[in-house]
Amino acid sequence: MARSNDLGTYSIKIKRRQRKLDWEALRQDVQDNSDARLIDRANKFGVKVSSI
Repeated sequence: MARSNDLGTYSIKIKRRQRKLDWEALRQDVQDNSDARLIDRANKFGVKVSSI
């Protein structure tokens, strides 16, 4: 994309996901929804199951 529009590679904004899981929010979710499955939690926080 940068080459076709004669732009520098640093001038193109790339939206990236948050790298770290919010552990406090996860802890609160476990307390509030103790019967939820891991896959449901992963979908809620936008991460893979292996991250939890």
